[in-house]
Amino acid sequence: MKPLFYILTTILFLSSPKLTAQTTDVITELNSPRSMAVHGNDLYIVETLADKIIKIDITATIPTATDVVTALDGPLAIVINGNDLYIAEFSGNKVSKIDIAEPTPMVTDVITGLSGPVALLINGNDLYITEYTDSKVSKIDLSTLSLNDAVTNNSIRVYPNPSTDFITISGLTEDKNFKIYSAIGSEIEKGVIKNEGEINTQGLAKGMYVLKFDDGNSLKFIKE
Repeated sequence: MKPLFYILTTILFLSSPKLTAQTTDVITELNSPRSMAVHGNDLYIVETLADKIIKIDITATIPTATDVVTALDGPLAIVINGNDLYIAEFSGNKVSKIDIAEPTPMVTDVITGLSGPVALLINGNDLYITEYTDSKVSKIDLSTLSLNDAVTNNSIRVYPNPSTDFITISGLTEDKNFKIYSAIGSEIEKGVIKNEGEINTQGLAKGMYVLKFDDGNSLKFIKE
């Protein structure tokens, strides 16, 4: 009986109708699309060879592409966290971001000096980055970077920003303890600063940094 059972099973399998998935074009004539991310009804798409990111309304009967940001440097991957859209720019060796809630988003560098970033993943507060050229995965602590460009107390500011040799802190009413963090959340420097006091930045590598005071105020500055 077993040989007959196997024969019948084989015949039934071969004679069964084959099921094939059917695809439907959503949008065509893109320029090397590589990565996608959804936010609400908007589907964001990376067009690598066009160095830009577009979006379409996936609820539209005939979706129309709208440029979100252009003039990128070899974008390959995107990931969304809240209103922040992070972009892996392979040719630029960096991760940048835009605020998709803004009508005309401006690109801000998050971290530079990477080695061919090709993929992004967010888990909790960490942004993981696949660096193709160096054959490794690195990560950034987004909780360090998710600070407003201005401090909570609007009277406190840092200048010049961007800086090259030093930054000056104004608007302090008393001496403050401070710490400087890199874009990946590492503590770089700490000390005490007074109003109109200077912090030497000559030893810092180029990139974005976060200056935190012990009273909770924080701000960003860029070293060029």
